[in-house]
Amino acid sequence: ERGLGAWYLACFGMEPGVSKEYVENWFLAARRRHPLMVAWRDLYNAGWEDARTRHEYPLGPLFQNVDLSHISIAEHRDWLLMHVCFKKLIDENPELRQMWAEEITLLKADD
Repeated sequence: ERGLGAWYLACFGMEPGVSKEYVENWFLAARRRHPLMVAWRDLYNAGWEDARTRHEYPLGPLFQNVDLSHISIAEHRDWLLMHVCFKKLIDENPELRQMWAEEITLLKADD
Protein backbone atom coordinates (compact mmCIF):
# COMPACT_ATOMS: atom_id res chain seq x y z
CA GLU A 1 0.00 0.00 0.00
CA ARG A 2 2.93 2.36 0.58
CA GLY A 3 4.10 2.16 -3.02
CA LEU A 4 7.80 1.62 -2.37
CA GLY A 5 9.86 -0.81 -0.35
CA ALA A 6 13.63 -0.90 0.03
CA TRP A 7 16.47 -2.22 2.16
CA TYR A 8 18.87 0.06 3.99
CA LEU A 9 22.15 -0.47 5.81
CA ALA A 10 22.03 1.32 9.15
CA CYS A 11 25.74 0.65 9.69
CA PHE A 12 26.44 3.21 6.94
CA GLY A 13 23.86 5.81 8.03
CA MET A 14 24.67 9.33 9.20
CA GLU A 15 24.16 7.95 12.70
CA PRO A 16 25.82 4.53 12.34
CA GLY A 17 23.59 1.66 13.35
CA VAL A 18 20.47 3.82 13.53
CA SER A 19 19.71 6.11 10.60
CA LYS A 20 18.34 5.07 7.21
CA GLU A 21 20.01 7.30 4.59
CA TYR A 22 21.98 4.46 3.05
CA VAL A 23 19.21 2.93 0.97
CA GLU A 24 20.47 0.04 -1.09
CA ASN A 25 19.67 -0.14 -4.79
CA TRP A 26 20.18 -3.88 -5.27
CA PHE A 27 16.55 -4.60 -4.47
CA LEU A 28 13.72 -2.10 -4.74
CA ALA A 29 10.02 -2.72 -5.13
CA ALA A 30 7.98 0.22 -6.35
CA ARG A 31 4.75 1.06 -8.05
CA ARG A 32 5.16 2.34 -11.55
CA ARG A 33 6.15 6.01 -11.68
CA HIS A 34 6.58 6.31 -7.93
CA PRO A 35 7.66 9.97 -7.38
CA LEU A 36 10.76 9.11 -5.38
CA MET A 37 11.93 6.58 -7.96
CA VAL A 38 11.30 9.01 -10.82
CA ALA A 39 13.22 11.78 -9.04
CA TRP A 40 16.06 9.39 -8.19
CA ARG A 41 16.38 8.25 -11.82
CA ASP A 42 16.17 11.80 -13.17
CA LEU A 43 18.84 13.09 -10.79
CA TYR A 44 21.12 10.16 -11.60
CA ASN A 45 20.80 10.92 -15.31
CA ALA A 46 21.29 14.67 -14.76
CA GLY A 47 24.54 14.00 -12.91
CA TRP A 48 26.04 12.57 -16.08
CA GLU A 49 25.58 15.88 -17.91
CA ASP A 50 28.62 17.23 -16.02
CA ALA A 51 30.68 14.05 -15.85
CA ARG A 52 32.44 11.81 -18.31
CA THR A 53 33.58 9.21 -15.78
CA ARG A 54 32.34 7.84 -12.46
CA HIS A 55 35.28 9.64 -10.82
CA GLU A 56 33.99 13.02 -12.00
CA TYR A 57 30.34 12.33 -11.18
CA PRO A 58 30.21 13.09 -7.40
CA LEU A 59 32.44 16.14 -7.93
CA GLY A 60 29.96 17.77 -10.32
CA PRO A 61 28.00 20.92 -9.50
CA LEU A 62 24.83 19.01 -8.58
CA PHE A 63 26.55 17.42 -5.59
CA GLN A 64 28.74 20.26 -4.29
CA ASN A 65 26.84 20.81 -1.02
CA VAL A 66 25.67 17.28 -0.32
CA ASP A 67 26.86 15.85 3.00
CA LEU A 68 28.36 12.51 2.04
CA SER A 69 30.16 11.92 5.32
CA HIS A 70 28.19 8.71 5.81
CA ILE A 71 30.12 7.29 2.85
CA SER A 72 33.21 7.40 5.01
CA ILE A 73 35.67 6.08 2.44
CA ALA A 74 35.92 8.90 -0.09
CA GLU A 75 36.89 6.54 -2.92
CA HIS A 76 33.52 4.79 -2.54
CA ARG A 77 31.66 7.97 -3.48
CA ASP A 78 32.56 7.54 -7.13
CA TRP A 79 31.10 4.04 -7.39
CA LEU A 80 28.11 4.51 -5.09
CA LEU A 81 26.58 7.09 -7.42
CA MET A 82 22.97 6.09 -6.73
CA HIS A 83 23.64 6.55 -3.00
CA VAL A 84 25.07 10.02 -3.66
CA CYS A 85 21.89 10.89 -5.58
CA PHE A 86 19.57 9.50 -2.92
CA LYS A 87 21.27 11.54 -0.19
CA LYS A 88 20.89 14.71 -2.24
CA LEU A 89 17.18 14.04 -2.78
CA ILE A 90 16.35 13.51 0.89
CA ASP A 91 18.55 16.42 2.01
CA GLU A 92 17.23 19.00 -0.42
CA ASN A 93 13.64 18.05 -1.23
CA PRO A 94 11.33 18.25 1.82
CA GLU A 95 8.50 16.40 0.07
CA LEU A 96 10.74 13.48 -0.90
CA ARG A 97 12.37 13.45 2.54
CA GLN A 98 8.95 13.18 4.18
CA MET A 99 7.97 10.43 1.75
CA TRP A 100 11.18 8.52 2.59
CA ALA A 101 10.73 9.02 6.34
CA GLU A 102 7.02 8.28 6.62
CA GLU A 103 5.59 6.55 3.56
CA ILE A 104 8.13 3.96 2.45
CA THR A 105 8.59 0.47 3.80
CA LEU A 106 12.25 0.33 4.79
CA LEU A 107 13.78 -2.96 5.87
CA LYS A 108 17.04 -3.07 7.78
CA ALA A 109 19.53 -5.15 5.81
CA ASP A 110 21.98 -5.30 8.71
CA ASP A 111 19.80 -7.74 10.67
